[in-house]
Amino acid sequence: MKKVNLYAGVQAVAFNFSLEKEILLYREPCKGESARTFTFTYILTPEALVLQHVNNHAQVQVHGATALLFSADDVGMIFKLLPRRLVKVLTITTPAAWLLRHAEETAAATEESMRLLTRTDMPVVIQESCGGSELTEVAQIHAALVNGSFDQAAMMNKILGLINAFWKKLHNHKRMHVIENRIMHAEKIIEAESILMEHLTKDLPRLSVIAQRVALSESTLKRYFKVMFGRSVYDYYLEKKMQVARNILQEDCLSVNEVADMVGYEKVSNFIKVFKKFHGFSPGTIKKRSPFKTSLSI
Repeated sequence: MKKVNLYAGVQAVAFNFSLEKEILLYREPCKGESARTFTFTYILTPEALVLQHVNNHAQVQVHGATALLFSADDVGMIFKLLPRRLVKVLTITTPAAWLLRHAEETAAATEESMRLLTRTDMPVVIQESCGGSELTEVAQIHAALVNGSFDQAAMMNKILGLINAFWKKLHNHKRMHVIENRIMHAEKIIEAESILMEHLTKDLPRLSVIAQRVALSESTLKRYFKVMFGRSVYDYYLEKKMQVARNILQEDCLSVNEVADMVGYEKVSNFIKVFKKFHGFSPGTIKKRSPFKTSLSI
């Protein structure tokens, strides 16, 4: 890890390492009366880590083209770092006041979005993809920090360019209302996810009932659930339910029929069909691989 303090409280850190074992990396939320700071986390190797939780709730995983996480310092995160894979990450941490001052020097639309993000009390976590030119700039900053061969003025110019590119993304295709609503609805969507987790071994309430419980319209619940979790409410729920079923089959001496009943299926054929859809093999395959334990009395 190589760290450098730049101008006006801006800090850049380059992570460049691999691990023999899987570990969890905790980023504790900063709680206090001081002004917020924000971190741009550029992930050059998304295959090497997974964002598992945000504020103790399951969240969207970092995958594919997602290369940037923009987050406030009062948001706690847990990353899972995978073994034998190079972790290359660049973080840029900035005080809210510096970001706002820089926004005022660019465009009114940028200033509007920055004021929203710095003044809200809701958790701020935004995922974005990065284009080739941005990733090239990130890789150059990362390499300069790792090698210890950097010019602070040149690095600051590159960082300003990256931040400007981020602001532009927020306003392309009228996306500001999406970001504003994502912040406003984050806690309610997390509450809805908790309801799903409470019903993994029983029937799920209708979406209209869940939406009413979290004070959202059904359409808003479906739309922003997919924004946060990357899949529909039902697909997410069934995936988690089938994971529970798989764990029971692997660990307990129960038949497929018994497990189907435990996770709320009256017809075992329906259970087998859904299980195979999510795991690629039938639940009976697990029972063949894991024969029942027997006890012998002498």
